Amino acid sequence: MKKQLLILFLLIVNMVSYSKIHRSEVLDVSANESLIVGKTSRLNFNMVINVENDSPNLEDYCYFFKENGSEFIKISNLEIKNTKYKKKGNNIYFTDNNERLNSKIELNVSGTLIFNWSKNKNTRSVATYTEEIKIGYVNSEQNPILLTLNLSDLDPITNVKVEVIEDMNLGTVFSGERLSTKNLNSNGSPAKIRIEGENEKKVKITIPENMEIVNSKNENLSVRLSFRENNSSILEKTLNSSTGKLKDTQTVVLDDVLIDGECQSNKNSTGLYEGNFTVRVEYCLDD
Repeated sequence: MKKQLLILFLLIVNMVSYSKIHRSEVLDVSANESLIVGKTSRLNFNMVINVENDSPNLEDYCYFFKENGSEFIKISNLEIKNTKYKKKGNNIYFTDNNERLNSKIELNVSGTLIFNWSKNKNTRSVATYTEEIKIGYVNSEQNPILLTLNLSDLDPITNVKVEVIEDMNLGTVFSGERLSTKNLNSNGSPAKIRIEGENEKKVKITIPENMEIVNSKNENLSVRLSFRENNSSILEKTLNSSTGKLKDTQTVVLDDVLIDGECQSNKNSTGLYEGNFTVRVEYCLDD
């Protein structure tokens, strides 16, 4: 009995000793849109990666999974664009097209990153977050290829927050007169919104050009909307200490974005008119 236990133990040690982890790092990465912390669920990407092999031989090859990852980050639809290295089926060898062995091979890959933010417990420090994802293996699944993914390479940005500080009030006029938040005679006042976002990022703020307000008789009036700063329905602002207030080193608050409204009332217009519109705020992609 003792002899059998000893043999089993030696076999286990022997199997473990032959497993080897192959490291892969991202040399370059680009994405189709910004990675917004806590919000982006899917992100299409293109990467240049390498895979290392300290002592390759002619039979060593890489096999890559279509999908794999952790609870927080998964890679899906992984595609390998190979023009340099020998290939048989789905296996890519450490031998290039000139029959030379390489201790590292460099590959262009594309795919989709899938984020489950509920599984990430440190969203405030996501810019320094590093994830190791098993993307394939060398020769056998006992020799995994681990891709080191630094989220900082994706230039993550925090989600922008929008809050209405004051509703728009078109004021009070006699029927047939013009309502305007710019006209002091109508006692109107603009809508005021607060925007909170990442320092040194540019945001695009969009409102509809027109909206409708309705009274209790279901009678409509059309209101033209515009930002006071540029008299347009689109406004771009860079978040920094010159345009807003620093909440902390990473966050800037704009609390002076004003939206005006102008409306021509009808001679038969009476009663209280109400309506609403949507303010859309998004980060601008880098040029």
